[in-house]
Amino acid sequence: MAFLWIFTILWCGFSLTMVSIAVKTSEPWYVLAFLSLFVIVGIGLAVGLIVGLYQRRRLGRATLEVSPKDAQRGEPVTLKLQLSRDDLGDRNITFTLEAQENDEGWSTQEKRTQIVRLHAAMRQTSVRFTLPHGARASSASWRWRASARVEGLKYAPVECDVAVLPVANPNEPSNEVITLHSAAAEWPAHDTSETAPPGAREIASGVWLWHSSSRVAQIIGVVLIAFALFWLWNTVNFSLPRLGSRGDGAFSWGEVAVALFGLPFLLVGLLLVALGFVLLTFKQSATIRRGEFRTTVEALGHTWSTRNLRASDINFLQAASNLSSGHTVLRYDLAARTTRGAVILPYSAKSTSDLTQQARWAATVLGIEGVQFDPQMLASDTPRFTLDSDALMRKRTGRWIGRIMGGAIALGFGGFALLFVTSLWKS
Repeated sequence: MAFLWIFTILWCGFSLTMVSIAVKTSEPWYVLAFLSLFVIVGIGLAVGLIVGLYQRRRLGRATLEVSPKDAQRGEPVTLKLQLSRDDLGDRNITFTLEAQENDEGWSTQEKRTQIVRLHAAMRQTSVRFTLPHGARASSASWRWRASARVEGLKYAPVECDVAVLPVANPNEPSNEVITLHSAAAEWPAHDTSETAPPGAREIASGVWLWHSSSRVAQIIGVVLIAFALFWLWNTVNFSLPRLGSRGDGAFSWGEVAVALFGLPFLLVGLLLVALGFVLLTFKQSATIRRGEFRTTVEALGHTWSTRNLRASDINFLQAASNLSSGHTVLRYDLAARTTRGAVILPYSAKSTSDLTQQARWAATVLGIEGVQFDPQMLASDTPRFTLDSDALMRKRTGRWIGRIMGGAIALGFGGFALLFVTSLWKS
């Protein structure tokens, strides 16, 4: 909310400055009309923030609680609204439960609404929703959002998340499961070199090693690096030449403001370059032998993650999506289902029949008795088997990147404000 206030103040200051400069320089009417649109948008943002602030103060402290905190699909959940004030009078409370998908921003895919009456002098009310039987589990790309809006105070919503757990037994295969072999005793005599995946080579008796990389990721990495270099070139040419460009050695706050304003853009360019090189050098290597499967993730010439998977931990193998267009899967991955989650193995194929052959080869080398393969696609909300060390490293990396970006954006806003003040001073 503080960021929105800062953005609105800067937007209004910038747009009003541009309009005042246009009026002083006697610009044509259509230029003034175009710049006035920015002023109208800024006024609308300011009015919305002021109204929302007033309504939140009118509502007072309010909380929305959900029970149970971790819900199963098809289970009823209770939403309880707690208010700190009892002078709101008789009002309707609109409770909503929304299923939202994260696709470049949260978008509502499903919505359920109930209206209850809050009587005078009451400080709490509740309502019950029943989750759909096919409700998707909560994940980074999917959430269930509950909210309560008091009549007359719709700009002061009270919100919370409803945590929906995965299915009670996620390790059960579908009805389309295929038993690849009935007994492992026949497998040692099988020639595994004929059905080995492309690029796999036997480095010792019964030990196979191969590397896999994505050509699409490499192409995206090259394009991203080229775009980032173009971005950096223009950013540097915009901000740095203005430092000391006057040639008289005099200090200029305007030059400092422009340099600070360009700092976030410079940092974004550097991050894009780093991401491009990560995509360009990203590859997975795998070593498979009887009883054990080891995968390694490498990028920028460094090994970032190593995961060992025992054959005894695998419940069954399943198809997963590697590349898709809409509802059409263009390339498949092989996933191993365990009690701790799914592990995506570095196998890929163009069809489920080819993937079945690769699953049979992997099961043969691992020596899994009575292994099953499920051709039904792995659900996107299926929990993944992640190591605590990997999760901790990602959390620390994300925290540092967030701090650096936050500091750069703060300096950029400071440069913008300084530029705004110096422009007003000169005008």
